[in-house]
Order: sequence, then structure tokens, then C-alpha cells
Amino acid sequence: EVQNGEAMDATLRRQGPTLAPGLVLLKMGLVLVGLGFLMVWAGEGLPAQRPSLSAVVLTVLLYQAALYAAALRLQGTLAALGINITARQAFVIHLRSLFYFFFVPMSVGYEITRFIAVRRIDPAASVKQIVIALLMDRVLGLLAALFAMAALAGMVLPASVWSGIDLTWTLLGMLAALALGSAVMTHGPLR
Repeated sequence: EVQNGEAMDATLRRQGPTLAPGLVLLKMGLVLVGLGFLMVWAGEGLPAQRPSLSAVVLTVLLYQAALYAAALRLQGTLAALGINITARQAFVIHLRSLFYFFFVPMSVGYEITRFIAVRRIDPAASVKQIVIALLMDRVLGLLAALFAMAALAGMVLPASVWSGIDLTWTLLGMLAALALGSAVMTHGPLR
């Protein structure tokens, strides 16, 4: 029974503090009301043609999906280096690190928050493991941004600029970078 109690204590420490459901709903409500006020305030400077409510809702949903995708990328990168966390923990880490990203200069707060949170969840993980995982997560984010930029370039660049870019070599170079990154992350000695 002592071992069961110790295992439960370890699990609770890994999960971190939890809030009562009522407090979570109150927090979410305050955030939504605050966002509403910010949108109205920011919208006062917009031209007369305002975005429709459905466009705003779609934008918010797409942004939440992007946040969740970044959290899953963090979870996968950490798992590749032997640090296992849940998707919920990765999402919380990502949101907290974004908060500190805006309040501590030069994105130092973003990385420090992620490092401390991962270290708190898995104290057995080495500093080297965490640092390499966080660095690889940043590189994967950069590659994802480059892929998105390449995919959307035809829609935003003028035809005269687009005609000078060889799409085949650009995409092959990006795929080679992705393959190299994948090899580094999956091959034990290189990792």
C-alpha cells in the first residue's frame, strides 16, 4: 500500500496542480470577455467594412488548431528523445510559454518556460535531452513555416516574382531538409 501511495504522489506531482471545474469555466469566461473587449476596441480603427462573425469565429478556431498542432509537435519532439508527456501537458506548456514570450524580451521567456515545465514533469530527463528536444522543436516549427510559405507563395507573390522561382528545386530542397531533420531525430547516435 505504501508503494501505491508513493506512485500516486508521483503521478500527481507530474500532473501539476488542477483547478476546480468552476474556476476553469470562470477563467475561460473572463478570457473570452477580455478578448471580446479587445476585438471591439481594435475594431474601432478598422474601415467601415468589418469582418463577418463567421469569419472571426473561423479565425479563432484556426488559431486554436494551430496552437494545438504546435503543442503536439512539442510532445512528439520530446517523445523522440525519450521524454513522455501528455498532449494536455504539452498544450499547457505551449500556452504558458507563449504568455512569457510576450513579456520577457527576445523570446527567452518562451524557452525558459518550456524547459522548466518539461523538467518539472519529468525530473529524470537530462538537461541535454530537454535542450536538444526544444531546439529540434524550434527547427521543426521553422520548417513548417517554410513549407506553409512555399505553399502559399503563389497566392501572395506577384506573377513577375513567382516566374523567377524554380518551384521544383525549392520543394526538393525543403524535402531534403525535412529528411535530414527526420534522420537526425530518429537515428540514435546522431540524435
